[in-house]
Amino acid sequence: MPSPRAVARSALRWDAAYCATAGSAAVAFAGPLASHLAVPVWLLALSGFGVIAWAGIVWGMARADGWWGPTALVAGINLAAAVALAVWASATSGPGGAVLGLAAVQVLGFAAVQGAAALRGWADRVG
Repeated sequence: MPSPRAVARSALRWDAAYCATAGSAAVAFAGPLASHLAVPVWLLALSGFGVIAWAGIVWGMARADGWWGPTALVAGINLAAAVALAVWASATSGPGGAVLGLAAVQVLGFAAVQGAAALRGWADRVG
């Protein structure tokens, strides 16, 4: 079984790639998506750029020497983001709600893997 550190770093890298892809899609398709999500185009595009910036931060965390703190932090942020996306999805009908729901499940998956790696590494940290 891989070490918690290896799992955490891999999960952070995959999370960064996912965020870069999702943010780029939000920017590229802001016009068509905005009407389905009932938000202004500029807000969706700005959010996409923010997610791309977050991807760079997460990628940097994956490369840093310390792994436990960044992994726990990103797991918590992903959990909060998944809840926010699920709430937004439940309030949005049609294809927009489906896309938000799918994104919530994917982000929750990252939170689960990162959280599990952080919990496995907790014993090394305190003991």
